[in-house]
Amino acid sequence: MGTAHQQWRLLQSNNFNGAYAIVNVNSGKSLTVAGGSDGDNIYQNSDAAVSSQRWYITSLENGCGSSSGSSSSSSSGTPNYAQGVDGFAAQYGADGLATTTGGGNATPVTISSCAQLQQLAEDNTLKTLILPNRTLDCRSANRSQRVCVLSCGNGISTPLYRVATSSQSCADLGGSDNNVAYLNQNESTIRVGSNTTIVGAGRDAKVIGGSFDLGSASNVILKNFTITEVNAGIIEAGDAISLNNSSHVWIDHMRLSKISDGLLDSYDSHNITVSWSHFDGVNTELCWGTDPYVSLLQNTEATFHHNFFDSGYGRNPKIGGSASRVHMYNNYWKDIYYFSMSVSDGARAKVEGNYYQNANRPHWNDGGYIDANTGSNRYTGRSVSSSQDDSGESSWDVSLYNYTRDSVDNLPSTLPAAVGPQ
Repeated sequence: MGTAHQQWRLLQSNNFNGAYAIVNVNSGKSLTVAGGSDGDNIYQNSDAAVSSQRWYITSLENGCGSSSGSSSSSSSGTPNYAQGVDGFAAQYGADGLATTTGGGNATPVTISSCAQLQQLAEDNTLKTLILPNRTLDCRSANRSQRVCVLSCGNGISTPLYRVATSSQSCADLGGSDNNVAYLNQNESTIRVGSNTTIVGAGRDAKVIGGSFDLGSASNVILKNFTITEVNAGIIEAGDAISLNNSSHVWIDHMRLSKISDGLLDSYDSHNITVSWSHFDGVNTELCWGTDPYVSLLQNTEATFHHNFFDSGYGRNPKIGGSASRVHMYNNYWKDIYYFSMSVSDGARAKVEGNYYQNANRPHWNDGGYIDANTGSNRYTGRSVSSSQDDSGESSWDVSLYNYTRDSVDNLPSTLPAAVGPQ
């Protein structure tokens, strides 16, 4: 029978159509496939209940089927990257869609360059684009950007560099109109059309210098890759992911870090789910050492679950606008300096089963409504004595889908390894 290193348990899942987790007896970790392509590597990893860790057992008496890998497959044999979509992204919406399927059963295309990604992502045809399990450099040639030179504060001598918008002057930002600099800006925009799946082939799938603009697209899945190094030393010079009148979008197992502006910003969008993602706020290229503007949700309907908000300054997220309805459960905030999440301008949030560790202003009501269910959350360190605003259960006014909360006390030990690309 061999040693425990060579022994495995089959644990059938309630999800993924009864697929199995294959768990090593010695390590307790699950067998995981690095991507959706033939010949991808297999390794052990902490179980995150994702499709790359679920397997179907096929009887040889009936022949070998096409769905023996980690992702369920359509009749065409294409991996089903929409498997497991939940929250608002899996509900009927005003766009007429019943759920989010992305590229559906379109034949996957493996991307080899940023130019190819930009070309193929933009139209609205059904498409599944596979990012290689390596770094894809989307930085453009340097171009000069005028920035305001501002004080970093707190006795820090290194300045803060910020782009003034068309309606601002440097004086409006607390600086001087005579104190400016010209720095290099080198991001490129990846415009994502409707009916698109973009998925990383493994844990090392990474895009640097690419700003993903979904605009008014619908039916989009972004899954299993990192976006980083978008003009990280300048503020207001590009988002990682931006939505504007988007609908039915699933953002899953992403890692977002070192971004000039928002890691994820959304305006006037609905049927959005963000799950199992790492919002990495550490940014040593800014004088603060942390990202100030993690996520802004304006008039947006979204579900956030099983995300790790890590060492950001503020907007984790900031929720504004009377049309915003945001459900946040089983998320983990750690070392948040200014505020974790907030509501303003009539926005409404339902907050439950979350863990706040040294996170200032865990849920801050700045003019909205929060159904906080404080007994279901955990507050440690600075979070104990900071704002835990609660408007009461009656402040949440929309019907929810079926969902199951995991044990809140396990989140600090399980989420950090389970979020981001696997």
